[in-house]
Amino acid sequence: MKQHTTKTVAPIDMVATLGSDVIESHLRIEYASESTYIDALAAAAWDSIEEKLGEHYGVVVYETFQSQLPSDFTLPFPADRISSIAVSVTEEGGSDVTLSASQVSVSGAGYPTHVQVSDYEGDMADEVTPVKITTALNSKAVPNALRQAFLMLVGHLYENRQGVTDSKKYVTPMAIDYLCSPYKNNSMR
Repeated sequence: MKQHTTKTVAPIDMVATLGSDVIESHLRIEYASESTYIDALAAAAWDSIEEKLGEHYGVVVYETFQSQLPSDFTLPFPADRISSIAVSVTEEGGSDVTLSASQVSVSGAGYPTHVQVSDYEGDMADEVTPVKITTALNSKAVPNALRQAFLMLVGHLYENRQGVTDSKKYVTPMAIDYLCSPYKNNSMR
C-alpha cells in the first residue's frame, strides 16, 4: 500500500502566550519601542527551540494519503492530544466521501492511538481507492523550563544582534540546552 504524509504546523505565538510585559521585563526595555523586532526574535527563538526538541507545541495537522482504506491502523500520537480524525475515500465517480464518526472509532487513551474503520459500504470498499486520513493535534502546554529557555534565547539574540563580534566569545546556549534537554523528543530525529 503506497502512502505519503504532509504536515502543517501552526506554531504557538510565544509573545501572546507569555505576554509582552514578561518579555519587556526580561529584556529590561520598553517593549512597544521595538515590538516588531522583538516579535521577529521571538518567532525565530521559538522555532529554534522546537527544532532542537524535535517537537511542535502548536496545532499540527497531518494528512496521510494512501492507496487503500485500511480496516485498522495506528497513529504515532497520544490519544489525548488528537482533536479530530477524518477519513475520506475517493469513490469510483471521483467524489470524496468522508466517513462518519460511527464508522471511525478511536482508542480513548494511550500511545500509539489505535483507529478502527468499519461499516464502509462504498462502491469500491474492497478495491484500491485513494484515501486521505486527516489528523489534527491540539497544542501542548509549554513547560516553565521551556518558557525560561525561550526568554533566555530571546535575550541572547537581542543583546547579540550581529553574527560576528570583536568582544570575547561566550557559550551562552549552555543554560538553554540544560533547560530544553528533558523535553527533547529523540524518536523524531
